Formats: sequence, C-alpha cells, structure tokens
Amino acid sequence: MKIVLLLWLLTATFAPAVADTFTERRIIVGQKLFRTMLVSNLNYKNNISPEGRIYVDLLYQYDDEQAKKLASGLTLELTAIHGVPVIVRPLSITQYVHDQQVSSIGAFITEKIDINSLQQVIVKGHKNQHILFSPFEGDVEKGVMAGLSVESRVRPYVNISALKHSNVEMKPFFIKVSKLYAPKL
Repeated sequence: MKIVLLLWLLTATFAPAVADTFTERRIIVGQKLFRTMLVSNLNYKNNISPEGRIYVDLLYQYDDEQAKKLASGLTLELTAIHGVPVIVRPLSITQYVHDQQVSSIGAFITEKIDINSLQQVIVKGHKNQHILFSPFEGDVEKGVMAGLSVESRVRPYVNISALKHSNVEMKPFFIKVSKLYAPKL
C-alpha cells in the first residue's frame, strides 16, 4: 500500500511538469511552423502596411509575459518576409478582436484560450485574411486555420475550410507537406 501511495504522489507531483514541458515544446515547434507558413503566404504583399512593414501578432488572454517572451524570440528569427521588414507584437485578444486598426499577416495563439474568445479570434482572422495558428490540440478542429500534427513526425496541420474561407493562398509545397483537416459538413 505504501508503494502505491508513493508512486501516486510521485506521479501527481511530476505530471504537471511533464505537461508544461510538452506544451512548451508544442509552442516552440508551432512557432517554427508558423514562421514557415508566413513565408509561404503568396498574398503577403496584401499585408504590407503603409509604412512598408508586415506585422505579426502573438495573442494572449491572460499571460502577457509569455507573449512578450515568445515575441522576443520570434523577432530574432523572423526579421523580414520576402525582404519586407517584420514587426512582431504581443496583443491581447481584446485588442486583436476589437481594434479596427489592427492589421497583420497572421496571429499566433500563445496560450490555451476559452472557446468564446477563440471563436471571436477565428472570425477576426477570417475577416482580415490572417494566417491564424494555434499550437494547442483541438483548435484546428474548432476552426483555427493551422496548428501542428504530432505523429511519427511533426508537420503543419491545416484546416482547409478555414484556409479557403480566409482567402489566404499558400505555396503548393506547404500544403503538400501538411496534414489536412477537412471538417464534415
């Protein structure tokens, strides 16, 4: 009985750490796929601001520090898209959804968000023809344009319906190497 209790305590203690590490890995790998997806966007010229820049948003609901940290890392890796300078900015979901001036090429969800907020972000992403990426399991099936598929290998996971609805055109090779999700109507 003592051994079972000890094993249960060890499992209960380390399970959150393993889960956090898994989530962190999904976010890190997701950012790399997101960056590749941004560069594969054939409509990138439509997203150049009047100042000659392309904006990329990192969305958060509660954890702005996480979004700032991820934005800092992405800024080092993504300085330009096809020669156009990139500005990576953390934005709250409220700013992203309600600010009419917010314009970007894409948005990366940095934390698991509630379903109502997720739906608002999806609607805004479709309306503004953004590449919307979430590294969190189940979000692609809920309508997010892209995420990641973790099977025998990691690859992009693309919601074809969301991609078509957003009128974002991707390089054919990107679609070819992706796992595709087609919602049943």
